This record gives sequence, structure tokens and C-alpha cells, in this order.
Amino acid sequence: MSSSPAPRASAVPLDPVFALIASHKKIVGTVNAICAEINRAVGDDKKVELEDGALSEQGSVEMGLFLELTEAVPTTLAGVVALVTYLDEVNKADPWKFEDNYATPLIGALATAFNRMAVAS
Repeated sequence: MSSSPAPRASAVPLDPVFALIASHKKIVGTVNAICAEINRAVGDDKKVELEDGALSEQGSVEMGLFLELTEAVPTTLAGVVALVTYLDEVNKADPWKFEDNYATPLIGALATAFNRMAVAS
């Protein structure tokens, strides 16, 4: 009986930007669910309660993670591609997030990432 070799763990550590993207996607889902609940709510009191409570709280978490994404320095080329691709999706869904220089740190983060990759290769 022939046994195949056990899969080897990747020698390259997983880029932490992937976990950050996953966290942001998760909180966006939470925020979208709260918005849907607000749209279904009957009565202004319930809507205000949700807006001032859950939406405000989770919206702050989402914005914090978005800002972390703009400052993240990917450690791999795959991470750079994933980050830029994901932020393009965010821009299409919420273009206002890229106003008021919220995304300006992204330029420096990408420059740092590319410089590190150039030195490592």
C-alpha cells in the first residue's frame, strides 16, 4: 500500500491582512443585518433605539476596522492584491469612506509593503 506524504505547512506565514479583511466582512454583515432590521421595524421608537444602540456601536467597530485596513501593511504580494481588491469592493459599496482622506494612509502602507517585498527578494 502506497502512502502519500503528509502535506507540508507553507513556509510562508499567512499574511495578517487576510484576517483583517475577514473581520471587516463579518462586521459589515452585522451592520447590514441591523440596517435591515431597522427597515423592518415598526414605529419610530424602535428605529431610533436600533440606530442609537446597535447600529451606532457596530458602525463604530466597522469604521475602526476599515481604518485599520487602510493602514495595514501586507506582508505578501497575495495580501497586497487581496487588500486592494477588497478595498475596491468597499469603495463601490460605500464611496464616502474614501472621502475626507480616510484612505490616505493606504498609499504609505502599500509603499511600505512593496519596499519590504523588494528587499526580501
